[in-house]
Parts: sequence; structure tokens; C-alpha cells
Amino acid sequence: MQTPPPTYVLAPPITQRSSAFTRGSPQCRRHAFRHQFNTTDINHPAAASILPGPSLSRLRPTRRLRPPHQGRFTTSTAVVQSPFRPVPPIQTFGPDAQQHIHALGPIPVHDNPPADVRRTRPRRKQRRPPHRSRPPALDNHIRETDIIQKCAVYSYNVQMKTMANKKDLAGCLSLLDDLRSAGCAPDKYTYSTIMTCCSRVHAPDVAMELYNKMIIEKVQVDDYIRTNLLTCAANASPPRLDTCALVFKSTRKPSQVMCNVMMDAYARAGLIEECLSTYRHMSLQSLRADKYTVSALIKAYVTTGRLDEAVDKIHEMHAAGLEVNAAAYGQVMDAFGRAGSLDKAVRVFDTMTLHGVEPTQITYNILIGACEQVSMTEHAFEIYEEMRAMTSFPGDRYTLHCLMKCCLRSMDGWRALDIYRRLKRSPFPCNQVSYRLAVTAAGQIMDLEAVLEVADDIARHKSKMRHDTAAFLTAAFIRCSDLEAALRYFGDHLKHLSSEDAVVRFFEMMCTALKAFEKRSVESEKDFEYTSLVVKEMERSWRRGQ
Repeated sequence: MQTPPPTYVLAPPITQRSSAFTRGSPQCRRHAFRHQFNTTDINHPAAASILPGPSLSRLRPTRRLRPPHQGRFTTSTAVVQSPFRPVPPIQTFGPDAQQHIHALGPIPVHDNPPADVRRTRPRRKQRRPPHRSRPPALDNHIRETDIIQKCAVYSYNVQMKTMANKKDLAGCLSLLDDLRSAGCAPDKYTYSTIMTCCSRVHAPDVAMELYNKMIIEKVQVDDYIRTNLLTCAANASPPRLDTCALVFKSTRKPSQVMCNVMMDAYARAGLIEECLSTYRHMSLQSLRADKYTVSALIKAYVTTGRLDEAVDKIHEMHAAGLEVNAAAYGQVMDAFGRAGSLDKAVRVFDTMTLHGVEPTQITYNILIGACEQVSMTEHAFEIYEEMRAMTSFPGDRYTLHCLMKCCLRSMDGWRALDIYRRLKRSPFPCNQVSYRLAVTAAGQIMDLEAVLEVADDIARHKSKMRHDTAAFLTAAFIRCSDLEAALRYFGDHLKHLSSEDAVVRFFEMMCTALKAFEKRSVESEKDFEYTSLVVKEMERSWRRGQ
């Protein structure tokens, strides 16, 4: 069969042409062509002069339709005509295929040529999603009431989180009641937030009650909820070990945090074997120990009084490549300091620096407190000056309190008052411990002006005076022979004593303060007998008034 000659489709020239047809990318020119002539047919007469070169061959249909000529011939290979490219010869197989093709004319682009010519993979924006058809936009399988309830629960959860950060458990429970009154069901985030607040205020009973409500209401309980409940039970005083063990065993695969909390609970209770068993359980579960794991393990040794083994365990942890933080060293140092072993505490401090662990402010405070236990005032001040010279720690309120205690132990009340005035100039506000130590120093040196200064500081800051501070202040006035001021402060504080037993304890604390002044002074025993008689006379006068 003779092959017909190539056929060309020519278009008349266009005199006015938009700039979009002459410049820009091929995509811009194709878009301008579709918009101008409202067609995607590449055989349009204007296509030749508007879309030059190969850009026209990249035109694709916007919709893919089945060809209407399907089934009119048996097998063929059809090529779309191009206005700038000759049509190759058509090879036909089967009877009357040529007549059918000529009768149809040029195949338009939107009629979808056969599979061997058309693109088998459409563009991304033309692909249909592989999943099932999406639900209607208005319904979306979520009722409008569900959306409103979820928004309400989220709003209540945000408010509860604010209350939890303030440690306001009563406010969190009140918001939970309001949420139920509004007809909304609390979710797991609601219960988790309240349990976090329970762990901060040490309320394990409330946390356990909330957990039971979650089980009744069929709220999803995940590992985070169990961790919060375990923390509440572990932080109780004493730790609720039965609740901790129940929660720990009910978890299918305890996390590293849960193991650390469980070890800390056993360490606080002094159960070192159970703590070591939990540590071995972590190793079997391929859970890597972190600094909190090491700290809990060291606490177990310190609580049981096995301090030398705690030091050996620290070296073992370092040899194993585990991180030992300054808190673990501080626990051992504090235990040695309370036991009166200052040399061992300093040795542990040196070991910490040799292992490359930077000491913290708390570490220095523990070391200064260890000096206070053995009445080594000068050594404590040397450590304080070394801390200020070698580190960026200026010393906090607890540091100055330790120095004041050292001065009081060495009968140096003037130096203690100087530290108190330095504390008043520092950014750390004075608390009840600061006032009591200052009153003790003033009563020790029998300085009435210093006692009045401390009393004015308490009144200026409008801080509520504790019973022990008021007792020491009254005893200091008696010590300085100002009975009028002593009776005035005693009468003012008597209004805050609710029962007769509280008043009796107040007089006992006054006697304790006078004994403390006598131990730290060089006055004779006659002065102590005189002040004791004054306190006893005040007590007899109060009983006669009753």
C-alpha cells in the first residue's frame, strides 16, 4: 500500500499578538493560548503562528476522557497531527481501518489517543487520591457538637495547666467539676494535668482517685498517665511502695523514666536490694542508665549509711562510661558532712573535679555546711572566697545562712550580723530563717539596737512571723533587759496562738532560745538564772489572766 505524503496544517498570520505569546516560559505561552482561544486543540489554525517551536508539543489535556473511536478498528498506531511537524505514515492492520481513520479526521487532543501515544502517568495535580473518596466537607465524620465539646475541653485543659504550674490543686479540681457540669467528658490530657499537680503538692490519694475514675469512664490510660501516678506515689512521705509496685508491674514495658522513679522510691525507703533489682531490670530491657539512674542508686547507698560503698559505686559508674552529675556527689558529701567527716567530704569534692564534673552552687553550699557541722568557721570562709574567685557563683541565701551558723557556733555574733546585713543588700530576700539567725546573733552579743533592727525589718517586709522567730525575738529582748518591748511583742503574738498548748510550746521555745544564748555567750550563770526567772514570771502572769 502506497504511503500518503506528509500533511501540514498551516495557520494564517495574526497581526496583533499579546506579549505573553512572544516571551516567557512555555507554560506561560500555553496558558495564554488556552485563555485567548478557549481551546486546547493543537490543530487550531492559530497555533502555528502563536506557539512556535517545540512548546506546542507539551500541551496536555486538562481532563482525560475515553476516546469515542475505541473499537472502530482492530489495531493501529495513531499520531496526533502537528501544525509544525509532518504526520508520519499510519500503519494499519485489519480491514477498513484506513477509511475509518480518514473519516474521523484528526484526533483531537481531549479525545485521548491510544495508550502507546498518550502519557501513561498524568501530572501530579491531575492524579486522583489512591485512598477512598473523602467524606463531605460539612460532615467530615465529626458532628458539630463533638467539635464544640473538644474545643471546650481544650480550653479547660489550658486553664488547668496554669493552675498546675501554680500548685493549685483545689483550682484544678474545681475546673474539673465545671467541665463535667458543662456536659463535656474529660480526656486523658485533663487527668494527666491534674495528676501532675498532685505530684507537685504530694497528694497521692487524689491521684489514685482520679486514676480509678479514668478506669470507670473508660478513658485511655497510656504510659504517661502511669508515670504521673507512679511519681505521685513515690513523692509521698513516706513513699507508697505498694502503689508504686502495682503501677510498675501493670505496665507492659516500663520506660527509663518509670524505672528511675521506682529506684528513687526504693532509695528513699532504704530498700537497696529492690533498687538494685530495678537497675538490673533496666539492663535486661536494654534501657540505658542516665544521670538520674546513677543519682537514685547513690541515694540508696547514702540512705542506708553505706557511704564507702557509695564512693566505690561512683568510681564504677565512671569506669562504665555513665554520667555522674554533681547531685550524686553532693549526696555523698552531705552525708559525710552530717557524720562529721569533713576530710572525706573534701576528698569527694576533689574526686568530682578530677572527673571533670563542674561543681554547682549547691555543691559549695554542702561543703560550707559540712564545715559548720564541725565548727570550722575559717575553713568555711576560705571555701566561700574560693567559690567567688574561681567560679561565677556569688553565693545565694543558703550560702550566707551556712556562714551565719558557722559564726554562731564559734561565738562570733558580730560577724554573723555583718553577714545578715550583706544578705539584706543582696538580691535574695530574707526569710524566717534569716531573721531567727540574726536575732540569735543579737541576743548572743546582747545588742539591743540589732534586735530592734531585725524587728523593724520584719515589720517593714510585712512577713508573717513564725512561732520560733517570735519566741527568739521575745527572748532576745529579755536578754537585753528590755522587758517592755518583750511584753509588747509577746502580747501581739499571743493573738495568733490558738490554743493553750500552743502558748505552752511558745514559752518552751523562749527557754530554748535563752539556753542557746547562754551556750554562745561568756556571761555568768547568774544572768541566765535571771532571764529564766523572767520567763517563768511571764508564764505565771499569763496563767493568772486565764
